[in-house]
Amino acid sequence: MDIEWMTAVQLREAYQARSLSPMEVARALLARIERVDRRIHAFLALDPEAVLAQARRAEAALYDDEPLGPLHGVPISLKDTIDAAGLRCTSGSIWRADRIPAEDAISVARLRAAGAIILGKTNTSEFATCGRTVNRLGLETVNPWDTSRTSAGSSGGSGAAVAAGMGPIAIGTDAGGSIRYPAAFNGVFGLMASSDLVPKLGNFEINAFGSPFSSIGPLARSVRDAALALQAMAGHDPRDAMSSRRPVPDYLAACDEGVKGLRVGWVTPPASAHREPGVEEAVRAACDGFESLGASVGALSETLPVPSDISGPIMGAAFQEIRRLAAEPGRRRMLSPYVVEWLAAPTPTPEQEAAAWALRRAAQARMRDIFGRVDLIASPVTCFPAPRSPQDPFANFLPYDRYTTLPAVANVLGLAASAIPCGMHEGLPIALMLMAPRGQEACILRASAAFERAWPWADRRPPVD
Repeated sequence: MDIEWMTAVQLREAYQARSLSPMEVARALLARIERVDRRIHAFLALDPEAVLAQARRAEAALYDDEPLGPLHGVPISLKDTIDAAGLRCTSGSIWRADRIPAEDAISVARLRAAGAIILGKTNTSEFATCGRTVNRLGLETVNPWDTSRTSAGSSGGSGAAVAAGMGPIAIGTDAGGSIRYPAAFNGVFGLMASSDLVPKLGNFEINAFGSPFSSIGPLARSVRDAALALQAMAGHDPRDAMSSRRPVPDYLAACDEGVKGLRVGWVTPPASAHREPGVEEAVRAACDGFESLGASVGALSETLPVPSDISGPIMGAAFQEIRRLAAEPGRRRMLSPYVVEWLAAPTPTPEQEAAAWALRRAAQARMRDIFGRVDLIASPVTCFPAPRSPQDPFANFLPYDRYTTLPAVANVLGLAASAIPCGMHEGLPIALMLMAPRGQEACILRASAAFERAWPWADRRPPVD
């Protein structure tokens, strides 16, 4: 197998067998990035010397028989909203083009402690606020399956990098679908953890906005790889008072449990969702496949809440930090147009924000009732594959409410959710989404891994070689 297409689990096995070294892997991936990324534009920051230095240390530990972490020698990329010491972190903004953090985000420090090699920083929309991965720093991240099409956003660089063989795992963030849309459009697995599972300190998108809806999670070519990364990052840290104090399960073990006895409820996307013929039907057929694996699948009659009714007032209030920064002389004209549009929206009143929180509590109560009857809720991530990128470099490809809005339901209600590759439509990937209650990532990984074993996708490679 080509090194660049090996999973993290396969790399671990190769290291243990002494059939491959971290230096060989680092060099192979750096060479592939040099060859492929000039067309994909997935990376914003890359320090080859630092990568090789990390690989050299990992190799020395391997051959000195030192204790090895679960991600020892595995290259992992980071969305460019997440701090890594010594590596430029821009959040997709020329405001921050020269910013080099001195400390790792908590999630990054934990990945390093598990043995990971930090490969580079992946492209994002400015401040992670757009459904395309485009900003004023450089070229848009495009889709490796068809470079005329979008990689989605805002973790589009992470999704495209993994899909194009430029590393087995990338870390993204998600406040309304920003892991699951890029996973779906690029044909990889994406997991949005519960918002409190991975501590948020050191992630600009979350810390600057104070968003309660944003989460950190992995994108990977295999479910087991995502489980390894989540295991390393999850759990309470006293520096993040809101981080979960729940015991962290063995996510890798959950991947082997199968789905026998699980109850899956299918939700039809709202009528406003953009649809291409056959996509929704193909995703529903994929979901029905869980029955052959021992789960029960049925349609839910409930209508899920409209997430913008909740997130609009709350996020509008959280956006005050960017409004404050934009008020500085000369700053506003440096912003991407979609950020300016955000800033132009009226600031919610305290009464509107309070009403949104009340609406959220009511919706969460309804969701608890639904999850009393099913273990997982299933739907398409979208009812269409990756669209062509508009000629306007900063225009979104569809109005937000036509994506489906279902991914954002998971964010505003504090759920966990995944995007699972479930087939191709006219040469482009499509994906099934699973949602579970807060803290039930193991259930999502259990079902996602069972689906992957039955209908594997890792051998599908985009035509970028």
